[in-house]
Amino acid sequence: MVMLYPLKFMTMFDFRKSAVLVLCVWICALVGVVPLFWREECYFFYAYEAAQWRFAATECGEFTGYYLDFLPTIGIVVCMLSMDALALTRLRANHTVRCTCARSRPTQFACSLVENYRLQSICQSVPFLLAVLSFHVVARYAET
Repeated sequence: MVMLYPLKFMTMFDFRKSAVLVLCVWICALVGVVPLFWREECYFFYAYEAAQWRFAATECGEFTGYYLDFLPTIGIVVCMLSMDALALTRLRANHTVRCTCARSRPTQFACSLVENYRLQSICQSVPFLLAVLSFHVVARYAET
């Protein structure tokens, strides 16, 4: 948001809005862990023989693993990828004309920053998505 709207950013995310956003994140985190404290059959553990984290093989464990861990994480990854795609599209649109006919050093530097941002966003989002999918999908089929 800072890169897309540098002049509007301070009004978009003032102290109050930032505090509400942080509070929402904390509430979502608490909702995800509260079932682990209330029910005995609702837990997760590290299985040394398989070298992976597992949720309890109970209805509560499956519910917690899927609805409170997997789906929210996939939602976060989709939001990250969407925001990255939006930012990259807007940055490319703003810099395309300047980059194609630019000869000055500052403009070439700005164009290289856009390309670096694209590479950085891909290098952060894709491995996170692969880690989530390997934990929740691929690990279910691993026997050793």
